[in-house]
Amino acid sequence: MRGNRVDVFKSVIQKMIAKNDAAYEKLKGRESTKRHLSHEYSPEDIDRIVKGGTSIEKCRLSQHFFEISGLYKRIILHYATFLTYSWLLIPHAKGFKGKLSEKSNQKQYYEAAEFCSDFDIEDKCTMFATKVLVDGGYYGIIHDNAEGIAI
Repeated sequence: MRGNRVDVFKSVIQKMIAKNDAAYEKLKGRESTKRHLSHEYSPEDIDRIVKGGTSIEKCRLSQHFFEISGLYKRIILHYATFLTYSWLLIPHAKGFKGKLSEKSNQKQYYEAAEFCSDFDIEDKCTMFATKVLVDGGYYGIIHDNAEGIAI
């Protein structure tokens, strides 16, 4: 009886091994992107790229290891989250006249503080730092309209 259960367990475990292409995809929000596992780097390639490769080669190598190496990813995320990205709002602007105790200035200050809070500065700066550390730079567009800012 006991031997039979072990055999059943072994057969069930064998069936649990991923055998389709979906196992090699990672999900980002609602979209899924294929991992870049098609390119393998030899130790000689890695050494050559690190010592004197182009910036594009270094960027691709960094992206590759960020996707496949848990250690590399943890190091990058450690440095990207090393700073707290805390913000401080100082009421010193062109349109700000008088003292903070005045109603119009208080309204302007609290609106600016609410914007900074809603903007989620800490998360966005962590995202920017991660991109800079992995890709070597970050390029974005800041779109400012009456309702808010989009990056």
